[in-house]
Amino acid sequence: MTKAATLALSKEVLGTHKGLHGPELDLWLNDHFNSTWEYYDAAKQGFLAPDRMPSFMRYVANDRKLAIFTQTDV
Repeated sequence: MTKAATLALSKEVLGTHKGLHGPELDLWLNDHFNSTWEYYDAAKQGFLAPDRMPSFMRYVANDRKLAIFTQTDV
């Protein structure tokens, strides 16, 4: 997934699971998204595999218990 697609997904997940919207969401993303992206894209490839998204979302949300599952988790 590209950085832009991951940002869009992050907005949806943070809105749905953490109730963040508007300026509060923007502030959270300003504080957390880029550092999370840099951590997960350490090789600077400019994209992440889709199967990394549950872990990425827990990290960007700063919530290890965030209930996001992949098909293999169910």
